[in-house]
Amino acid sequence: MFYLPALKHLYLSPAGDFDDDDFGDLFRELTRPASAVQEQPRSLAIRLESLEISALPCQVECIKTLYGDLQNLRSLNLSLYYSDPYFLDIISTPCTLPGRGDIWLPRLVTLYVCKASGISLRKLVLQRKVAGVPLSSLYVDRFCELDDEDVDWLKENVSTFEFFEGSEEYHRFR
Repeated sequence: MFYLPALKHLYLSPAGDFDDDDFGDLFRELTRPASAVQEQPRSLAIRLESLEISALPCQVECIKTLYGDLQNLRSLNLSLYYSDPYFLDIISTPCTLPGRGDIWLPRLVTLYVCKASGISLRKLVLQRKVAGVPLSSLYVDRFCELDDEDVDWLKENVSTFEFFEGSEEYHRFR
């Protein structure tokens, strides 16, 4: 049982061989009320302002559970080299959990992403803008599948758009 009331930033990445692992139990622990001694038990995830996820295989329902609790998250760093693309795709869809608002990660303003397509990034930026919760900063690694038209469109639709250096090995073993 975790109780870390000051936790604001978290980096999640497995060590070693993770091909057959499912990190759903970890996500369920992060979203479970942390302690019964508080007046209102809250999860670890609800306190987070920034989160980095790298290579964490899990079920789609676990991603929904985690993202449903990330109501205060402002910055997300996703490496999709070994993670389900749903970690990114869900951010541009309406939230399906009761009492959680109209969109997943409602306070998200900064996104770092590795191994994404131009189509998925454009959809995400547009849908969040339409929902009234636009991204202001988007950072993509040089291995993202973007053509010149994608880059131009993204630069016009977020305040800050930049590439950063990254590689599959860097994100797997960081």
